[in-house]
Amino acid sequence: MKDDVETKEAFNEHGTTYQGQLGPKARRKHFFSALDPAFAEAVHRDAETVVYTAMEERRVKRKIDNTILPILICSFIFNQFDRTNVGNAHVLPAFNANFDITNNQRWTLALSIFYVGYCLLEIPANVLQRHIGANRFFFISLTFWGLASLSMTYAKGYAGLLVLRLLMGIGEAGYYAGVIYYFSFWYKRYDFPIKQLLPVSIVDAYTTLRSELAIRIRDWSRSDSFEHTPPY
Repeated sequence: MKDDVETKEAFNEHGTTYQGQLGPKARRKHFFSALDPAFAEAVHRDAETVVYTAMEERRVKRKIDNTILPILICSFIFNQFDRTNVGNAHVLPAFNANFDITNNQRWTLALSIFYVGYCLLEIPANVLQRHIGANRFFFISLTFWGLASLSMTYAKGYAGLLVLRLLMGIGEAGYYAGVIYYFSFWYKRYDFPIKQLLPVSIVDAYTTLRSELAIRIRDWSRSDSFEHTPPY
């Protein structure tokens, strides 16, 4: 029995034995090419056979926390910037005049149209993430909604606002569910809820501060009171 354990440790000490047997990873034909299933299977087999100590596990967890979590927390915050900061801007008369928001119906439509693309493409976006890999999917998602959000600075008119809100929803489709799915590859089942809660808690704290900032912006700009502002 002891010899079997020693053989197992020697066989897959670094957790890359099966991946190494496949040789160099083949170059993808194009950006949307599917992941190689042979490498995925090799990773799973390495994960099942690798032997590690408790100290090594803690070191790996610490490295993941220092690398993955900060990136995801920042992306969560930027996600809230793009999705909800239009509510902060709405308290400014110049914003309403630029986009011709003259009544509650126009404002409600501008908010709601975001979720058209978001809801319709959420499941297809997650399928795309599994097909091309998380790194390429998040690059597409963050770039798409970032450009849509940046374009708000140069857009004018109500039609421009609706188009950009729709494009922003398309860009963010599948992002939140994709992050949860991505987390599951890095953390064990009993670590997963705590690590998932951390970015969400930070975003909630930001949302509270954002609401306070919106009130101060409203006071500084001497705009109408919240009784005349549609809920959001």
